[in-house]
Amino acid sequence: MTETTTQAGHNTNQRSLIIATAGHVDHGKSLLVSKITGTNTDTLREEKERGLSINLGYAYYNLPATENDAASRYIIGFVDVPGHADFINNMLAGVGTVDYALLVIAADDGIMPQTREHLSILDLLGISKGVIALTKTDKCNTQQINEVSGEITELLSSTCLKKAPIFPVSSLTGEGLDTLMEFLQNTLRETKSDEVLQQNHNPRFLIDRSFSVKGIGTVVTGSLRSGKLHVGDSMLHSGTRQKTKIRGLRQDTANIKDALAGQRAAANIGIDQNSIARGDWLLAPEQYVPVQRFDAKIRFISPDFKLRSSAQYHLYIGAAHHIVSIRRLNMDPEKFFQVASHQPFIAYHGDKFIIRDPSSQLTLGGGKVIDIFVPRRKRNSDERLNLLRAQN
Repeated sequence: MTETTTQAGHNTNQRSLIIATAGHVDHGKSLLVSKITGTNTDTLREEKERGLSINLGYAYYNLPATENDAASRYIIGFVDVPGHADFINNMLAGVGTVDYALLVIAADDGIMPQTREHLSILDLLGISKGVIALTKTDKCNTQQINEVSGEITELLSSTCLKKAPIFPVSSLTGEGLDTLMEFLQNTLRETKSDEVLQQNHNPRFLIDRSFSVKGIGTVVTGSLRSGKLHVGDSMLHSGTRQKTKIRGLRQDTANIKDALAGQRAAANIGIDQNSIARGDWLLAPEQYVPVQRFDAKIRFISPDFKLRSSAQYHLYIGAAHHIVSIRRLNMDPEKFFQVASHQPFIAYHGDKFIIRDPSSQLTLGGGKVIDIFVPRRKRNSDERLNLLRAQN
């Protein structure tokens, strides 16, 4: 998703494309982002000592201005996710906030378990826009590269990313990076922003990180999932139910006056940083409708999977994680389910989510929120199911 905004104090149109990486551990995601942006996204001491990503990392690439479009500023933002299976929770928080993917596969290693799981997650979330970076080509000959490319094409054929182009690259030699970046730049310049999400919806800002800056106060970063957010807007924090003004907005190094749907930004707010958690929301006050259950359409990876009525599953929605029970509402081929939690959370019609098993070791499936206004009675009546079909 792309967006256009205006830099504070200037007449510069600012558009951005936010991309989440995905792929197996040690396939070169962070190094590729570093070569493109000049930013090392592994900032934790443990990440540097172990040589692998643990938490989410963030970096930006500013496109050079063109003669025909000198008044515009184009930015590609990267959310770099960990590839190790132990940190899948962080990966899910990263891809749950974007609409474009960069799937990274090492040519010398080929398709690996986390390649498959990350691709399944992207597919379940309906992320159909993206590219494939075939990395470490400096370690392979042409025949090996062609063979792995063919295997990737076959793997993608039944997923949302079946049309994603494959770019062989080497972060070591730089070969292929210009071609990949040219494609991403053209994608950003040619894609129009989603006017419907901007004009017809209230602002919903999903928080994935918070910190305190001396002399400024609390800063939260995240993604605006709908609407427009302006400096001075009064928003409600879902975690504390406190209202706060948006004191300032920033994207990369630029102060901006407003943010639009799909854009990542940093917002300066007046709430104690210790009261904020990943997965919280900043919402227009009238948008605050916490729920403990919703009806949904769910697709499970295995067609033979059967729910256990007493089991507690792991729900990942937006950047949040909740423990839930799941109940099937009908036995028709068009399957509807009810997802319930003991704790209230934020969800809206159309929000995508992932379900993992009770031990959170396996991704079971994913789906889309259909209705958050669940009736107390006749939850699986014909009338109710017909309503869900109409809303789907």
